[in-house]
Amino acid sequence: MLVPPAARRRRTAVGPDAATTEHLRDRMTALRPAEREQALLDLVAGQTARVLGYGEVRAVEATRPFTEAGFDSLAAVDLRNRLTRATGVALPATLTFDHPTPLEVARFLGTLLVPGEEELLGRVLRDLTSVGEFLSAPDRHDDSRTQVAERLRALLRGTERDATDAAEVTDRLRLSTDDELFDFLDDQLGI
Repeated sequence: MLVPPAARRRRTAVGPDAATTEHLRDRMTALRPAEREQALLDLVAGQTARVLGYGEVRAVEATRPFTEAGFDSLAAVDLRNRLTRATGVALPATLTFDHPTPLEVARFLGTLLVPGEEELLGRVLRDLTSVGEFLSAPDRHDDSRTQVAERLRALLRGTERDATDAAEVTDRLRLSTDDELFDFLDDQLGI
């Protein structure tokens, strides 16, 4: 009886994918910092569990160094390649040595995926320029312009309402007596 030859592994590209990166960046930017860190830690732990052959992700400890978990240089490269595919971000070959725990890798990914305030502002301003170009195009239908204009008005109303609400709360807190503040807290906490 002939035994079939072992299936050859297909090599897959490990380079960054722009669409994956953009999608993940949008998702991470929408999360609060603690949620973002947890989502990235879940990603890193999941990939670490696969590299180590663990049946459960829970077996990966967030603060346990990769070397103590059994990582060697091949496992480190495998994890780096998996995370590159999952995030679309080119990661250094020294990833697990520079960031020796899953938590540290997750935090490092966070710095790569979530833009700082300046970069985020630049992106928003570029998007607004695109909106302006869309609205000023001579062949644009009035219905399209109306939809975009209504969306912009709604965004502005929400921003103005948030600013007004914040100012009212600040004034109310500043003018409240200690007893009024404690009564308010009691009501909010159900005490």
